Amino acid sequence: MACGTTSKVRKSALQFGDREAIDNIEYADFPIPETQYKEFYLSGSGLSKEAASKTEAFSYSSEEANSIAEFSYKFTQRSRLTGLPKAVLYIQGWQAPYAPLIPFSAIPQEYKSIEDIPGKERASHRAFNPERSIHKQFPFHPHDKEEKISPGEVVKLEIDIWSMGVDFDEGESISVQVSGAFPCIAEYSAFSTPRPEHEKNKGEHRIHVGSETPSRVILPFVPL
Repeated sequence: MACGTTSKVRKSALQFGDREAIDNIEYADFPIPETQYKEFYLSGSGLSKEAASKTEAFSYSSEEANSIAEFSYKFTQRSRLTGLPKAVLYIQGWQAPYAPLIPFSAIPQEYKSIEDIPGKERASHRAFNPERSIHKQFPFHPHDKEEKISPGEVVKLEIDIWSMGVDFDEGESISVQVSGAFPCIAEYSAFSTPRPEHEKNKGEHRIHVGSETPSRVILPFVPL
């Protein structure tokens, strides 16, 4: 930046371990114009840059907080992810599913994790309005109608995930975890108090992957 001017955006990038965050990274705008949005597809081997060649389904119990479908990717070179991630999931429920939740965790080599980066969407409120969305990575859900899912029906969900700013070294990993329960922190009472029966998830949920149901996460890569 020229002397005496202030950049429009200053961001920090978190690092793993005891390393300090990298602060005061200057950008012209946000979302960062140079962002490359890369798709990573859910598969039996984790997160892949290529869509799964065969159709599969991965299940979890929506009624058990510890039941999770997890997909990971190990970085092969140092990378910086800054901005808006998004998940696109093809979900099937056998007993009226409501809200698949996407805890989005970063995992270093020694498997110590930083704070989850959450995203969530009630499946019955999956409708969104592209014209009112502030960005293709941040779909606007008006929540003005309820579309309950029939048992066995597969539906597409577009789920915005909280903005992130994390640097990854070669060998570190990122993980997408899908579950039917919010991995709540006790201090957030809105997510910690018991929910009424009609709001609770029911039964087994399945995440479908393959050429016809390309479940994926879209990650914001920016230049180092």
